[in-house]
Amino acid sequence: MTITPSRSVFLDPSGRRWRLFRRAAIAVGVVTSLLALTVIAGVLLPPLLPGVKWTMAPVGPRRAPKLITSALEREQDLA
Repeated sequence: MTITPSRSVFLDPSGRRWRLFRRAAIAVGVVTSLLALTVIAGVLLPPLLPGVKWTMAPVGPRRAPKLITSALEREQDLA
C-alpha cells in the first residue's frame, strides 16, 4: 500500500525559508569579508606599535632567587 502526500513536503510557497537562508548567507559573507579585510590591512599597513627587541633566553638550569635575610649575609655575598 503506497501513501502519497496530498501536497509536496518541501514546497514553500511563501518563500520564508529562502529569505532566512539568504539573510544568513549575507551575514556570513559580511563577517567573512570583515575578517579578510582585517588580515589584509594587518599585512599591508605598517605596525602601529614600536618594534619589539627579541632576545634569546639564557640556556641552562634555572636557579631560584636567594633570599638574603641580614646585612651580614648581604656583605658576604657581595665579597
